[in-house]
Amino acid sequence: MNKSNTDKSAKSNIGIIGNSNFVSGDYNRALSLYEEALEIARKNGDKETEAATLGNLGSAYAAKGDTRHAIELYEQTLVLSRELGDSKGESNALGNLGVAYLNLVEIPRAIEFLEQALVIAREIGDKAGEANRLSNLGNAHAMQGEYLRALEFYEQALIITRELGDYMGESATLNNLGNAYLTTGNIERARTLYEESLAISERVGNTNGTSFAYSNLGNILLRKGDFDLALKYAEKSLELTREIGDQRGEALRLGTLGNIYTKLGKTENAVHYYREALNIANRVGDRRTEALSLFNLGRVLHKEKKNEEAIKYLNDALVIAKKLNLSSVNAISQELDLVSKTKK
Repeated sequence: MNKSNTDKSAKSNIGIIGNSNFVSGDYNRALSLYEEALEIARKNGDKETEAATLGNLGSAYAAKGDTRHAIELYEQTLVLSRELGDSKGESNALGNLGVAYLNLVEIPRAIEFLEQALVIAREIGDKAGEANRLSNLGNAHAMQGEYLRALEFYEQALIITRELGDYMGESATLNNLGNAYLTTGNIERARTLYEESLAISERVGNTNGTSFAYSNLGNILLRKGDFDLALKYAEKSLELTREIGDQRGEALRLGTLGNIYTKLGKTENAVHYYREALNIANRVGDRRTEALSLFNLGRVLHKEKKNEEAIKYLNDALVIAKKLNLSSVNAISQELDLVSKTKK
């Protein structure tokens, strides 16, 4: 075997191992392997593998919460895929860009990318890609408060993932469906969907999916007043999220723990977790979670009668929520009015 073939074989094996680590949730190891595979691909002038590896790198950085870096990598993937005439690669890059802009709460831009990706996936018969785009379009509409529209996309995605035997996709879509039903008030339906998602994720060893399912079940238990079990699930979810290095997810899990301790009347613990969540959200540029953390801090500090500090956090939360057009604007405004009146 000549050196070129040896390099290609090494690149292939490295990429496969990187994918395995990504699926299992070991994003740090996956990043290291993808970087190595990218170096070999570029040295060999292998543009196809370079494009695919750039996309994988972007997904790993996105999973760790570094959305801006992920976007840069996805844009490079998109350029290369178009140069190569690789429609599937183009669709994947567009879909990944759509998800990245969802994470930045730039929803109209996200929908634009996702709709382009969906058209291409359907044109080339990429059913897995179609399911992915449908599910993420559901996420986009859910973020705009259009839950019935979101449910339509999720249901279409779920049918396809089950047809394909795509357990990870099925698990993620079940979680998304649960979120939509929970928001519309159907708590028991949401719980059933989360439990289905958890069972699948644990069976296939999907750490990220397991973490999400535990977190969502914790939120259900919090609503039902089962604080001890909610706390257990939230702590398990946080442990798994830290294990895979998902900083964006870590901030959300910390916020959930803050919510539980608020309900338990342990406001000092709640403040601690909310501040941790805020610090991480600031570090990774997650403006949506930043606004949520500021809102939660404002509310719990109001309970502690620290009204001046509460007003500061609530004002900061309101600025971000208005800028991002979040559905929490009214709730933040009402809390701010309440604290301001209390102060007087």
